[in-house]
Amino acid sequence: MAGKQAILDVDDDAGFRDSMTAILDDMDFLVTMANDGYEAVEKMYHGNYDVILLDFKMPGINGVETFHRISDYSRYQRSFS
Repeated sequence: MAGKQAILDVDDDAGFRDSMTAILDDMDFLVTMANDGYEAVEKMYHGNYDVILLDFKMPGINGVETFHRISDYSRYQRSFS
């Protein structure tokens, strides 16, 4: 592997998110955390992730809406690559 794989961990449950991030850090992944869907979408604008771990039941925009927004952004980015 040339570099660490980047993971975006999105969960409104801080305890679960912190535990998952600690496990992934120990496995030598580069982990970025987001507290909710809005933050996840914002982080997508500024970073590239190999994997997104997404909680589907969150306040604000739920995981399904977050997934759609991230997918739309990814398709938009690829159309200009």
